[in-house]
Amino acid sequence: MSLPDPEAAALEDAGAFADLDREVFGADRRFHLEWLREGLPEAAFRESGGYALARQGHSFLHVGPVVAKDAAMAERLVSACLRSQPVIVDATLHQPEWRERLEALGFTEQRHFIRMRKGPPGAKQPHASEYAIMGPEFG
Repeated sequence: MSLPDPEAAALEDAGAFADLDREVFGADRRFHLEWLREGLPEAAFRESGGYALARQGHSFLHVGPVVAKDAAMAERLVSACLRSQPVIVDATLHQPEWRERLEALGFTEQRHFIRMRKGPPGAKQPHASEYAIMGPEFG
């Protein structure tokens, strides 16, 4: 059974999925979501229970955040963002199937991020629906 392609996300969708984003990332990032959607509307996609946004970087289209119910939905959302230019994704790899799906799309690992903190232990673990972050400078 083939699932429908993700729909283009309208500007008003940024507010509609802000609650989902808050649940997954733990903060109100409505401003950032609207900024991403307004900045590159042709790379904003949604499905029921998920979305993907992107921004134009200096050398790459940077896809993220990506929130999805499962790895298959995350793959469809990222695939909808792909263009003929180089693309990067700051993927969370807490689900091995997600890494396999990215590799099947032609992605290769570029580098590891090491996040360090000072203070009590208890670093945030990725939410089950978190497949890519907006970027290390945004979270």
